[in-house]
Amino acid sequence: LNGQAAVTVASTYDGGTAALTFTGTSAQTFTLTGAEAKFDGNITVNKASETVTLGSALTMDATGQTLTMTSGGLNTSGSNYALTVQSTVTSNGGTLTLNGSTVDFNGNLAIAGGTVVATTATMTIAGDLSRSSGTFTHNSGTVTLDGASQQISNAFTFNHLTKTVTAAATLTLPVSTTTTIVGTLTLQGASGQLLSLRSSTTDTQTSIDPQGTRTVSYLDVKDNNNIHATTIGCRTGCASSGNNTNWSIGAPSVTVTESVGTTTVTEGGATDSYTVVLGVVPTGNVTITITNAADTTTNAGTLTFTTSNWNTAQTVTVTAVNDVLDETSPQNSVITQVSTSG
Repeated sequence: LNGQAAVTVASTYDGGTAALTFTGTSAQTFTLTGAEAKFDGNITVNKASETVTLGSALTMDATGQTLTMTSGGLNTSGSNYALTVQSTVTSNGGTLTLNGSTVDFNGNLAIAGGTVVATTATMTIAGDLSRSSGTFTHNSGTVTLDGASQQISNAFTFNHLTKTVTAAATLTLPVSTTTTIVGTLTLQGASGQLLSLRSSTTDTQTSIDPQGTRTVSYLDVKDNNNIHATTIGCRTGCASSGNNTNWSIGAPSVTVTESVGTTTVTEGGATDSYTVVLGVVPTGNVTITITNAADTTTNAGTLTFTTSNWNTAQTVTVTAVNDVLDETSPQNSVITQVSTSG
């Protein structure tokens, strides 16, 4: 089928899987009121100029049904008509404009040319995302990856990016490019069902730049370089498989080690010491405040750990207060350490 003017599909349509190609140089509308899910053929937009505008929702839910942009435009209209595509959406040229529509792509989104202007609402993608050429404009919307294991190829800039799984899966990010999220990044697995974050080349880091809020849990992270200034803290159910930069993975912990298993000091005599070190890299500075009992002093009132020195033990020297009180020997004393992070 070749459409060069307005195309309307009636509710009685039964055209099987015949493909439809929009051509010509005039503006067109494509309306399926009452037949939104009855057109089962592949659709191609190959116009020398002008745009095809939807006049109703378009549900392409037949097995293997594809949408291909070659030239010209396809616009979901200011009415924000919903667009569902069962298989691959390919942009080789032209402009696919999704406005504020609800968009559900159950296959891959492959951008090899042209421009895809995302919805300001939510675009749900079950397959992989690739961009060998052309432009992806996030349009301040949300991209939700709702497939099992998925891959992003080449550089993308998202507004909000979300992938949440209840069964173990892998999200693979491209090596040698950066995946940028200017809004909220949500990556979540489940207890015993981790979402693995991987590079497209094992043992070579991929780069991620999450510039806004991060909601992350139950991840297994490997070969990932967070280039943003703020460390990503993954606390709940998270594991590191190595070669990560600017991530803080695991529950926060502080280790205090006494010099010989105990700390013993003498009034007017020997001092002793203990060390303090963090268990995981922090997302910001951590300050440990030391409070002495009346009969001891320490050489430091606070210890500060940063993302640079978090795994370098700091030594605290303890001295007994040499007073005139007649005290039993040995005399027990408590030194308290309280950690805070900013």
